[in-house]
Amino acid sequence: MTACIQSRELRKRRWIASTSILLRELMGSVLDLPK
Repeated sequence: MTACIQSRELRKRRWIASTSILLRELMGSVLDLPK
C-alpha cells in the first residue's frame, strides 16, 4: 500500500518538475520573441 502511494507521489513530482521545466522554456522563448 505505502509503495503504491510512494510511486504515485514520485510520478506526480516528476510530472510537476517536467511541466515546470516546459513552462520555463516556453516563457523564455516567448520573452525572446520581441527581440
